[in-house]
Amino acid sequence: MKKLLIELRDFIEDNGMTESGLCDIVYSMNTMMLFTSEEAIELLEYIHTHRPKKGKHFNKKCQHSSNGFWFWPEYDIKSRLSWLKDKIKRPY
Repeated sequence: MKKLLIELRDFIEDNGMTESGLCDIVYSMNTMMLFTSEEAIELLEYIHTHRPKKGKHFNKKCQHSSNGFWFWPEYDIKSRLSWLKDKIKRPY
């Protein structure tokens, strides 16, 4: 899992793709064949089960009609990268 999280972090840092949620970025990376379908599913499940609880990160203003709510505003790269870096530091 750590390898996939690092790849996601690096992709965001290199491309600045923060107009979407993390899940949408994973879908894009899968479409670009940067993740296999199995890796994308594994990463999406990890994001879903480890995402922040509703609280200071939960942003109702960023409701995404097909996917529920985003946890950070669009273009907020700092919070997304901080979350990813925290998860990368922890053991899977």
